[in-house]
Amino acid sequence: MNCQPYPRPINMGLYGKKLARAYVPNQPYVGMVPLDEALRRGSLFPNLYQPYTKKGVKKK
Repeated sequence: MNCQPYPRPINMGLYGKKLARAYVPNQPYVGMVPLDEALRRGSLFPNLYQPYTKKGVKKK
């Protein structure tokens, strides 16, 4: 008698397969912005700040 709800684990076909790979380039340390500005921007590091804008609209 099989007490498991499925005959085999659902992820059985994933063994030995790569699911994802991250590419993280080197990011040089260039200092930090003041904390109040970092909270507004969402990043403490100026080289990581990349605001999302609508196409064709540049934010100052």
